[in-house]
Amino acid sequence: MKPIPTIDGHHHIWRLKDLAWLSGPQVPRIFGPYESICRDYPVDEFRADTDGCNVVKSVYVQTNWPAGQSYDEAKWVQSVSDATGWPHANVAHADLADPDCGALIKRLAQLPATRGIRQQLHWHQNAQYRFAPIPKS
Repeated sequence: MKPIPTIDGHHHIWRLKDLAWLSGPQVPRIFGPYESICRDYPVDEFRADTDGCNVVKSVYVQTNWPAGQSYDEAKWVQSVSDATGWPHANVAHADLADPDCGALIKRLAQLPATRGIRQQLHWHQNAQYRFAPIPKS
C-alpha cells in the first residue's frame, strides 16, 4: 500500500559555505551533537531521503544564515526551487525588530516561493541556546 500523499511542512537544505554556525568549531547546541550534518545537504539528497514516503510537496524553513543575509538565503532557495521544482514554499527569516524589516519583507514577497517569515524568539538560561536577548516576563 502506497503511503498517503504528504507535504513536508518544515525541512532544510543547505550549502555548508553559507552557514557559519555549521562550518565553525563544534559548540554545544540545544539539539545536541551535529557533526554528521556539517556538510552540504542538497535538495536531491532530501528527495532521496524521503523516497518511498510519498512526499509530494515541501516547505523549506530558514536555517540561520548570518545576520543581514536573509534575502540571500531566500533568493538561493528560490533558485533551487526554480531549477528543481523543490521546495514548493519558503519560510524566510526576517528580524521583526529591525527598522528595515518592512523593506526586507517586501523584497521577500517578490520571490514566488516565499510564504511566510520565521524569527526564532525563544530564550534559554544557557546563552549558547538563546534566540532572544531577554526572557519573557
